[in-house]
Amino acid sequence: MLNSEKNYDQLIKEIKEELIKLNSENVSMQEAIELFEEGMQKITLAKNQLENYKGKINKILEDNSVQEFE
Repeated sequence: MLNSEKNYDQLIKEIKEELIKLNSENVSMQEAIELFEEGMQKITLAKNQLENYKGKINKILEDNSVQEFE
């Protein structure tokens, strides 16, 4: 599954798993760099999803109704 298709909870779970791997003594420098890069991409996607959720919540609060937010 592509990162862009994952929901916020899936991304956070994977970020946590990668942090555990990064803290391990058994990770090579190359693998650590790759994990770091992947983690940063996932953090950006998760942040964007949170911003989208925030927009939807604000729209609901403003209109007191559910509408598609873009």
